[in-house]
Amino acid sequence: MADPLVGFAIGIAILVIVWGTAREMWLRMMDATDPALIQQIEKTVGGIEGVINVHDVTLRWLGHRERGKLHITVNCELTTLESHRIAENVRHALFHTFPALVEMTVHVDPCECDQAVDYHPSAHHLTLS
Repeated sequence: MADPLVGFAIGIAILVIVWGTAREMWLRMMDATDPALIQQIEKTVGGIEGVINVHDVTLRWLGHRERGKLHITVNCELTTLESHRIAENVRHALFHTFPALVEMTVHVDPCECDQAVDYHPSAHHLTLS
């Protein structure tokens, strides 16, 4: 009597493992990532000196590697060199934190201050739906 019960339990265990693996593979094929990773990226980047805000973070799997992009807000009075240095510090921190990450595009936005008025000339082309 024990033999069929053990066989049934092993069969259920195999089905659970196959279901979990198939689900993960399907999500990767659909470019899904764990939302906790996005939150961890935002937390990591938010702690870097010079970063005022982190937004529009996207991450996707390509094979066994991740690629992503994000926007950071920095002080509008920084030079291009200083802003670029902050962006490279962001990339460097992310590459150390996320071993599967092979590419991260960092877009630098100036903060909204009196000197940065109307710096979005293409904003009228964006449609929000």
